[in-house]
Amino acid sequence: MYLVEIPEKEHEAIRRLLELMSISGELFKSLGLDPLFSWYLIEVRTDDWHLGLLPTDVDILAGHLNWRDPKAFQFVLAEEVKSNPNTDPSRHRYIAYRKLAESGGINWPPFTDYLIGIEAKCAYLDPSANEIKEDTIKSIKSSEKKVQKIQKQVEKLLSFGFDKVALLDMIANPPASGIKGQAWVTALNISTTSMEVMSRILKQRLPEDSLAGHWVWSVGSIIGGDETKRGAGAPIELQKAHENKFLLVDTGVKTNRKKIEIVLNKIFTKFPFPKNFPVVLVDCRICGTIHRLEDACNS
Repeated sequence: MYLVEIPEKEHEAIRRLLELMSISGELFKSLGLDPLFSWYLIEVRTDDWHLGLLPTDVDILAGHLNWRDPKAFQFVLAEEVKSNPNTDPSRHRYIAYRKLAESGGINWPPFTDYLIGIEAKCAYLDPSANEIKEDTIKSIKSSEKKVQKIQKQVEKLLSFGFDKVALLDMIANPPASGIKGQAWVTALNISTTSMEVMSRILKQRLPEDSLAGHWVWSVGSIIGGDETKRGAGAPIELQKAHENKFLLVDTGVKTNRKKIEIVLNKIFTKFPFPKNFPVVLVDCRICGTIHRLEDACNS
């Protein structure tokens, strides 16, 4: 199914974003992560964590993965370069990552000394629309009340003590058709136009002096497969994320961060050492448990 056909568009769009690291990687790099060598916990319901904080959802909470023995990685990487000297250096690194991970080299539970939080929203272009304009893009959350709510949600993520925070606006678009490469061109044109049409609204999302970053991903789709297989368009940075200065000076924010780290470590200890990456866990609405995204729901 295409994103525009799914009732829970936001949740599914987040999953597809994490499947498409080849195009979404720049978003996570901007927040200080190695996109592939990281862990992700999605759809987090902090009210279940009993932190004594204002409850809010965290659409994406993520942090670094680390090696149990950093020197072991350098050794495996050197061996890979020696064995395949003509291979692209990025390929050397990726293969070394895989070999060491498969041998149990990932440190687990992971360190929680660097955390990022993302608030996500998903609008969509009405599939029955004959024209792309503001009133044919639905769920844009443009009213003053809804904009204030979004800003408060982002502020809460900063108050939780995440090192960096971002708002991600996503736009789902109906699938395009066409002969050969024309379908991709049409899909990209649709996704670009819907983003341009929403530009006025996107500019109002965050104050210019916000510490949070702001990205937009207008997702082009093509008939014949969902967006992870036949898609167009990549996330674009609208506003740069800055280090969370409150984490350095606000005692309450520091306390919140410590509480979150304690809960995360309790969650991670329930899972075995990962043999691949990235590690993606979901706080599942269906079965009420946290499980690996690739595992079947426990309902």
